[in-house]
Amino acid sequence: MYKIEIWRYHSITETFENKNAKKVLKWYKDNWQTCFDYGGCTFYLYKDDKKLSFEEAYELGFYDYED
Repeated sequence: MYKIEIWRYHSITETFENKNAKKVLKWYKDNWQTCFDYGGCTFYLYKDDKKLSFEEAYELGFYDYED
């Protein structure tokens, strides 16, 4: 199971979970990527309750700015 936590002002603002990483990525891009791009929030990504590294999140497409 993949989970993303969106953090703003030092607290969790929203979370989303799904067994499919692509659905989590789509939710993030549709709802929060602009906020992240402008420095208004950050996120943490987990797989089976293990926090993923920057490299792992990048491989899943979370830091791909070409879309």
